[in-house]
Amino acid sequence: MNHKHIQKMKTTLITLLLAATLFACTTPQMALAPSLKNNSETMAVKGKQGLQIRRTLSFGNYSTSKVKQGWLTGYDIPFILRFQGMQEKISFQQFGTEGQVADVFASGKFRSTELPLVRDHFDILLKEKNHFAGSVVLNQGRDVWEFLLYNPDGKFLSNAGAGFIKGSAASIDVKGVTQLENGNNYSIRFVGYEFVHNGEIIGAVETINKGKVWMKSNLDEDLQLVLASLSSCLLLRTNLEESVDYMEI
Repeated sequence: MNHKHIQKMKTTLITLLLAATLFACTTPQMALAPSLKNNSETMAVKGKQGLQIRRTLSFGNYSTSKVKQGWLTGYDIPFILRFQGMQEKISFQQFGTEGQVADVFASGKFRSTELPLVRDHFDILLKEKNHFAGSVVLNQGRDVWEFLLYNPDGKFLSNAGAGFIKGSAASIDVKGVTQLENGNNYSIRFVGYEFVHNGEIIGAVETINKGKVWMKSNLDEDLQLVLASLSSCLLLRTNLEESVDYMEI
């Protein structure tokens, strides 16, 4: 083998090693369904890092007020009345386009003594220990959406049902995502969530890194505000770790 061939092989090997190193150092990103990727705008999240309380989030045309510990509200709706005694609570306002405002309430880390309230309210048997639930209130209390994540963290190699959000006229499934971009890489837990209505993915949120939000183009403005509110809740959820453990299969 002559000197030119040896030099060429060395150059090729160095190139491959550099490419492998670059890939290994690349920050993992949530895999996005092509149907949503081709019909949505990527909205980068600002404000995800930092203290949980008094934080604000923004993405695209959406932003929140400062996040508060606990609930202060005059709304007389079943969810809030049933969950008032829970300790892990946050509330904030979600702002949308053209003056839209939603009041958002969330509670997590339920104690075993509080689970009957959840089962009674949502009519579902909860087997997991770490639950996350809340309400999104629009139009000064006339339109209320309630959500429950009964499987908020997921399991390795399983894009699975994580929960739902439902209003008076519609229900949207929340599906956890473990798959990462670029090949057959998977996280050991959810790195984000898809919002599925009648079998169609209409939005998604990436909860790792700094966060990203996607919503299908031409959705109703109130529905967009609901999805933005739910995305903010999921981004604020305290027990999601910042690091992501993943592997290739």
